[in-house]
Order: sequence, then structure tokens, then C-alpha cells
Amino acid sequence: MRTARCVQVAAVVWWLAIAVTLILCWAAGSQAAEAPDPLRLVPTTADLVIKIEQPRALADLAVGLASHSELEGFRAYRDYLGSTNYQLFRKVVGHFEHELGHPWPELVAELASGGIVLAAKIEPKPELAQKEKAPVLFILQGKDASQTAKFFRTLVSVASEERARSGQSIEYKKEAYRGIETWVFHDEFFAVVLDAALVYSNRADALRAAIDQHLDPAKPSLMQNESLIAGLKLLPANPLVWSWVNLETLKKNRDLLQTVSLPSNFFPLHMVFGGLFDVLRRSPYLMAALHKEPGHVELSFRFPRGTEGMHSMVLAHVPTAGQIAALPLLEPEGALLSTSAYLDPAQFWNQRKELLPSDQLKQAEAGNVKSSSVLYGTQFSKFLEMAGARHRVVIARQNETGYKTVPKSPVPAGAVVVEMRDPEAFVKAIDGPIRGIAFLGQIQYSMSSVEEQHAGRLTVQFYRTCVVCL
Repeated sequence: MRTARCVQVAAVVWWLAIAVTLILCWAAGSQAAEAPDPLRLVPTTADLVIKIEQPRALADLAVGLASHSELEGFRAYRDYLGSTNYQLFRKVVGHFEHELGHPWPELVAELASGGIVLAAKIEPKPELAQKEKAPVLFILQGKDASQTAKFFRTLVSVASEERARSGQSIEYKKEAYRGIETWVFHDEFFAVVLDAALVYSNRADALRAAIDQHLDPAKPSLMQNESLIAGLKLLPANPLVWSWVNLETLKKNRDLLQTVSLPSNFFPLHMVFGGLFDVLRRSPYLMAALHKEPGHVELSFRFPRGTEGMHSMVLAHVPTAGQIAALPLLEPEGALLSTSAYLDPAQFWNQRKELLPSDQLKQAEAGNVKSSSVLYGTQFSKFLEMAGARHRVVIARQNETGYKTVPKSPVPAGAVVVEMRDPEAFVKAIDGPIRGIAFLGQIQYSMSSVEEQHAGRLTVQFYRTCVVCL
């Protein structure tokens, strides 16, 4: 009896050992099949990186967005679809599909399974940046070295045929660096195939640096950069695309530093981007990410610094403690774009003595006094005080336009919604200017205005193209 139990236990242990071995072998095989990270080929000197983590998903997203019928309302879009360049592009894509034996979505997934990387070195001194090009690396990381090599040969063949067709001479040559063949085009464009990675650069030394990273795996690469490692932790899960910028290098550019510093002689830029500039001044790096959520796509910018320690002169961009920064997004049926932001324009007027030089301050105050004659007795600064700090913009598909004639190229509808601090005072103050605009429209452009009541609010329509709700 005891012997039988021992046999059963031994059998169970044996099968468990086999199962564990198979799982480990499968895991090792899966890891071996995965494409390596193309960042391993980027030197530590890079200051800017853009990486497409999911090229196939991004391509599908782009095709889906390009197929929206609303785009047909833009003439430039229609002209491009009918252009020779677009037809040539489709022909080239078809040629690659034929030569490589797969449709383009599968080719994207295979040739860029490890991602696509664009990396660059930033030159902080403008005088040096003008003398020579900043080094740039473009890396297409696949998982099949033979397929990547075949793709590159096809690419060279197509480029040569196109140049010959246009009557241009073919100027490319082969060189070697540390035993690896490289291609040079016009002494300005350099390329190399490193196993399953296709690398391009605008400078020979940058391409050689990538080859050095490939041949010397122990050499530190951008993957070991502490700033980048910390920044990646700020990103959302599974981004389609992300970017890292070394702001410490950018801050060495004196022109940029003068632009973002406070006080500034060019204050209008700070009226729009003051909060962003303040966080930028205090952050060592910037992260950006494009990621897909259920039903929508989000583009986010992330800094390792927050509002704590923010300059008092950018209060227009940051609410006081206990207040919400932005209202919920407006999402009507058929919404195509929706934004919500915090911006208090009254703060700019309250801090005008700190923001403006003396001569510009006098001009602004004099213009504010004269504005009352145009705004029916109310100065422009009063409108800033009555207006709110939370603004929303929404663009949506029009299912019913209200016109009898249906346009061939539909244009989406848009709305700007501004929160008011004192709605009643604002309605009284704006009534005169609104009616004045309507009167001028009728005289100069034969534009009729219609006043209606909707949900207890007065709405003024100008020829059905602009609606003001008070």
C-alpha cells in the first residue's frame, strides 16, 4: 500500500517536472523570438527620443482616422487623394507587398515588431547648431534579419528606379566600418542593417556610434539613462507612442531660457503657455505619450514637477486651493474633439504691472479706458473680471444641419463654452456689443440675426453660422 502511494507521488512529481520544463522552454523560446529593444543602439548622448511601441496599432488608428467622411470637407485632403504623389505612394506600397509576400499591415507588424525609434542630440548653442547638423538616428527594429535585409534591398531598388525615372544620377556607395557594410547616399544619408534592425542617420559618426553599441553590448546605452528610466514610470500602460526630452540640455539655450523666463518682454506667449513654461523651468525632463483608451485616444504630456513651487505670476493657469482645474469634457453624440482647460484672463490684468514693461503698461491702460466707447460703456477689463476661468471646446458631427440643401462635403459643428463668474452682469454688459455687431452685419454683409429663447436662455443667431447663448 505504501509502495503504491510512493509510486503515485513519484508519478505526479515526474509529470510536474515535465510540465515545468515545457513551460520554461516555451517561455525561453518566446523571449528569444521577441525583437530586442532598439534603444540599445542609441548612445547616452541623445537628448530626444520618440518611440513607436506599437507600429501596427498606430497604423490601424491612422487609417481609421483618415477614412472619416468629415475630412472630405477639407479641400487639401481631397486634393491630396487625387494627387500624383498619393497614387505613387500607393503604387510603391503595392510593390513592397508583392516583393515581400505580405500585405502592408503584416509587413508593419513584422518589420517593426520591436518598435520604431527616432533619437537626436540637441545642440544648446545656436551658433554651433547653425554650423553643423544635429546627429539623428532612425531605427526600425524587426525580428527576422533576412526579412529586414530583403526590405532594405527592395527599398534601395525602388529608390534607384525612381531616381533614374526622374533623370537624376544614382549617387550611393558602400563603405565598411568594423567589418560591417554601410550605405552612403550623397554623403548626407547613411544606412546600415544590424541583424534585424535597419538604422538610418544624417551623419556618419552617429551611424558608427550605433554600430559600436551593436558590437559592444556591454557599452552603456540610453536604456541605462536614469532620467529616461524615471520618466517611463510616469507613462500610462501600453502607450502607442511615447517621447522623452532632456530639458536640462534645452535650458542651456540662452534664447529659449529668455523666452520662458519671468518677467518677460513678450508676455502674450505667457498668457497662453505661462503655466506650461513654469513647470518646464522646474523639470529636468518631459514625457509625452499617445495611448488608446476605450472609445478614444489620449495625448498626454507629463512632467516630474507639479504646481508646488509655481511662480506667483502664472496664477492665471492654476486654480486656487480647493477649486477644480477644469470642467468635465463635453461629449455630445458624434463628438470628434473635446477639450477642457483652465485659464483665468482676469489674472493677467491684475498682474499687468509685473508682466508689462512701463511703456507697454501705459498703452494697455490707455487702451482699456478707450474700450468703453466701443463696448457701450463697459471697459474691457470688466469683461475679464466677469468671465470665468474654465473653458471648453467641442467639435461634433452634424447629423441634421438645418439646411434644405445637403452639402456634398459635410463640415463638423463646433462650440466654445466659457464659464461666467457673474452671468447676469455679463449678459447686461454684452447685450449692447452683440446687437451692435448684428447691426453692422446686416449693413455690410446682408447678414440677418435672429433672437430665440432656448432652455430659458437668449440665443442670437447670425445667419445660422454663429450662435451666441446668453
